[in-house]
Amino acid sequence: MVTRKWCSAVSLALVVAFVAGCAGGPSKVSQPGPSPSAAERQPPSPAATAAVSLPATPEISKEVPLSAFAKLVGYTVRKAANGQTEILLYWQCLKPMSTDYKVFVHLYPANRSVLAANRQTVGYANIDNAPRVPTFKWQAGKTYVSLHRGKVNPAAYKTAIGFYSVENGTGVRVTPAAAGVTGAPEKLSITIGTITVS
Repeated sequence: MVTRKWCSAVSLALVVAFVAGCAGGPSKVSQPGPSPSAAERQPPSPAATAAVSLPATPEISKEVPLSAFAKLVGYTVRKAANGQTEILLYWQCLKPMSTDYKVFVHLYPANRSVLAANRQTVGYANIDNAPRVPTFKWQAGKTYVSLHRGKVNPAAYKTAIGFYSVENGTGVRVTPAAAGVTGAPEKLSITIGTITVS
């Protein structure tokens, strides 16, 4: 014969189990997230990541002062993926600066017909980029690299380079010594001679 005491104990156990189950809440089912867009599926541009290997020293040493805070110490020209060309500019910081600058590279061919159709009017190919380390973080005495990649047709190009402000586009005016190195095509640039793209 089942005693009333035993029934009470069983009932209490069932109540405790029921309450514990409710406290745990319903089981959670993982829902699939939204499918990534085409842009999200693309790998990041190597020019904007640390994945690109940058040689510690340039292939061509060429010291050209740009301003009181930086001078070019050399450059490297090399082929990249998809038929593109990379130009690596090596800069030595002469003194710290507070402005965030981009570096422009203008390539002037003897014959404009080698340029893309939308660049033939202005007469030069344009490859701008920000240095991997922002200029306002540069330290005096250290060397920094700006990597410039673009589709450039085979030809010899007179090459002009310079800095301009990311914030307002104002160019850095070269020092008299830098301006006198060659006949720079632009007032706010220095030339590094002729670069041949093959």
